[in-house]
Amino acid sequence: YLCVVNTHLFFRDDASHVRSLHVWSALNAAQRVLQSLFPAPEPGACSEVPLLFCGDLNSDLNDGLPGAIKLLGSGFLERDYWDWASAVHFAYSAKYGPDKDSLLAEEAVEEEAHALQTLSDLGHASDSSLPPSPRAAGKPLRNPSAGHVAILRRHHGPELRSAPPLLPVDGLATPTTNYVPGYSGLLDYCFVDPRSFEVVRCYPPPSPAELGGFLPSEGHPSDHISVVADLRWKEPGRRGKALEEGSRASLHPTWGYLPHPPAAPGQVFPAELCSVHAAAHCLGQGQIVVLPTDTLYGLGCDARSEEAFQSLCAVKQRPQDKPISLAVADLADVSRVADVSHLPAGLLEALLPGPTTLILPFLDSAHVSPSVRAIALERGVGVRVPDAPFARAVARQLGAPLALTSANLAGEPSCVLVREFEHLWPRCGAVFDAGRAVCEERLGSTVLDLQVPGSFRVVRRGVGAEETLRRISREFGLREDAA
Repeated sequence: YLCVVNTHLFFRDDASHVRSLHVWSALNAAQRVLQSLFPAPEPGACSEVPLLFCGDLNSDLNDGLPGAIKLLGSGFLERDYWDWASAVHFAYSAKYGPDKDSLLAEEAVEEEAHALQTLSDLGHASDSSLPPSPRAAGKPLRNPSAGHVAILRRHHGPELRSAPPLLPVDGLATPTTNYVPGYSGLLDYCFVDPRSFEVVRCYPPPSPAELGGFLPSEGHPSDHISVVADLRWKEPGRRGKALEEGSRASLHPTWGYLPHPPAAPGQVFPAELCSVHAAAHCLGQGQIVVLPTDTLYGLGCDARSEEAFQSLCAVKQRPQDKPISLAVADLADVSRVADVSHLPAGLLEALLPGPTTLILPFLDSAHVSPSVRAIALERGVGVRVPDAPFARAVARQLGAPLALTSANLAGEPSCVLVREFEHLWPRCGAVFDAGRAVCEERLGSTVLDLQVPGSFRVVRRGVGAEETLRRISREFGLREDAA
């Protein structure tokens, strides 16, 4: 077998696209080595010599399933995969310009140039989807890869393929391998070729309590925690048949050996970050999912899909013309569905993320379904950024707002446990369980109408209402409209 060990991929949190290219480059280099030493029996086939791929990939699951991990586990990465968009506002000079540290800037540019030059060397330069180099147009070239970066700025990248798909030994269930002040996330991975290896056991990492504090420490001199697993060779006679036999059940056509979406509706899964891509996939297929928020459990669908919105209303048994809130991943997404130009500076940052829904003038350019648009144009759009990492990561990976309502039938009490609305499970693509909901009082979010400049109207008093009203009155000078 061939073991590829990586010590540290490019670390910036806004460079997921660079890490995808680095992993793709490493996988292709590994296959070239194997082909040179142990040629495949058929032209174009991958080597039968198994691969282990391990290391610090600097690609956590906190924002969704990153492209580097998707590529390793499934063997390909789509042109429109969600985190190609990280290139839209990416620039090495943003943090490492000459006025800060020119050496780091030069090193970073070299990394980008190397990763993207590999694309050119392996045939992508002739791809008609790639734009011409700015140099050919007579424009200054910031670095050798600028021509390739241009396509990423349209939220699309090159389609990447590698073979075979690899199996994460822990099923991506390790909660964290980096536990330091201000950050916790899964950065370290071990992938193996399931045609030849079986995972006997994966050892759980120490809990924060067992670590006794942030890393590094006297007992744990590194700031990373190891991923440890016992592997076993598959019997020689079964290695060549693994894809047809034992591995078939776990191999998904889209997600490969990654934790994949449910095959049947209504299944319950833990609301863990390793399940984010499964939830986003269900939503992208027009299904309804159950998500935990920072108040209650919610029924959500892709707000762009008219069919999904109609299904949501049918499951909820609510009128189709009743206003519904849109949950988005980040503060920057609020201005993509609503007009916020009239709000006092700092107000959004003070209230969101949090248990507050803000009714704002609808932005006509927002990409939502016709029914959602009609309601929002008439009454304004309710926008939420829940303080719930799982729900926000799902919206971020989906790349769209979620139409979100409480997980209960219209007129029934709100639910704090998933078993309380078990009768709705069969009508949902999947249910993601985070235990008892945060709000024991069964209150929803506080809903404020902020469509009129300089004033607010309380539509519903929910979680944190008194503190929210105090802040917007005293800190931002808004007056309450009792009408």
